[in-house]
Amino acid sequence: MNKQRRIELSIGRRDFVVGAAVTGATLPLGSMARAATSDTSTTQTGSIMETRRLGTLEVSEIGAGAMSISGTYGPPADIAQGIQTLRTAHDNGVTFFDTAEVYGPHTNEELLGEALAPIRDKVKIATKFGFALDGTTARDSRPERIKRVAEASLKRLKTDRIDLFYQHRVDRNVPIEDGQAPSRT
Repeated sequence: MNKQRRIELSIGRRDFVVGAAVTGATLPLGSMARAATSDTSTTQTGSIMETRRLGTLEVSEIGAGAMSISGTYGPPADIAQGIQTLRTAHDNGVTFFDTAEVYGPHTNEELLGEALAPIRDKVKIATKFGFALDGTTARDSRPERIKRVAEASLKRLKTDRIDLFYQHRVDRNVPIEDGQAPSRT
């Protein structure tokens, strides 16, 4: 085995996952979407929105991230205005909505849950775990924390399922093998 090959093989699983996450976070969602198969649907407003496969989910080619509605980068929007914004996005073909427990914290999931409750079976919801939410920027992806976040997120989102539940930031104190979402049994 040559020296180059030995160096390539010496990367650890954690370094690989962290590197892949950082790289993946910088890729535009559009380029990934174009690589997937697409379908077309007509929206309530008569416009056309293509859909993409995201794993086993079929989602709109444009997703709506709700973070800023709850004031992450400025004052929060009025709740009624936030709900109307999310529902208008759906009326225009958006079927994929993203939030996280850390946005608000918690208030963004509540807003999204309220906005999407009447149309829950027509949309896919993504939310995230991974922050300690103890007044610091610490990470916490221990399995017991992930389970608590999932249960609380389900309540805030007013739903019986989270379509995509993923780690917001890598927690270097938890082995990757331990920091996976608990399976439903």
